[in-house]
Amino acid sequence: MTLPQIIRTFTIVGILGSLVLIGGITYEYFDPEPIATNILEAVAMCIVFLGVISSYIVQAEHLGKFGLFSFIVLTVGYILSCGLNWAVAFVSPVYGELTPPNIVESAIPLFPLYQGMASTFIVLNVGMLLYGIAILRSGKVAKWAGLMFLAAVAGALAPPMDEKCIYFFCAGIIWIGIKGWHWNPAAQTAEPSSDIRQQKTVPYP
Repeated sequence: MTLPQIIRTFTIVGILGSLVLIGGITYEYFDPEPIATNILEAVAMCIVFLGVISSYIVQAEHLGKFGLFSFIVLTVGYILSCGLNWAVAFVSPVYGELTPPNIVESAIPLFPLYQGMASTFIVLNVGMLLYGIAILRSGKVAKWAGLMFLAAVAGALAPPMDEKCIYFFCAGIIWIGIKGWHWNPAAQTAEPSSDIRQQKTVPYP
């Protein structure tokens, strides 16, 4: 299996996972109670990560060092978010069952989960911000898809505090996946980078 075939597989899986994640979040607006929806979203987020990886690989040659740094920050934030979603899907129901019936459940989650939510929110949004800027700054495959990641940050910060930012994030992953479907590493390597094109040739005396 060649590298382009692997990337296309990651892209297909990432797009399908994005559609499932969008569907799960949309369903939550109508019925926020089912535990099955939380489990489905936790699994879908792990699948979407393959699309995140492919979205960087097809642009890696153009994004440069800043793009690599932004991708690393985004990856750390995304992994934290996946872990938090698994905790919410599997730990929260158990915690609710263990709560004595004569005690009113607090609206604030368990302290470790609360800390996890805060750190995940910061790292993930910084990662999306940097990644969006990197794509707008140097992206060639789907340059304007960077706006989706910036919109995801705005959606995360704008009230009410819900998961609407996922719509923009998934849209960016789908956009890059479609535009980079015919990615060819050989052609990308042969194409001179922007830094080389901007260098002026100095004739020898």
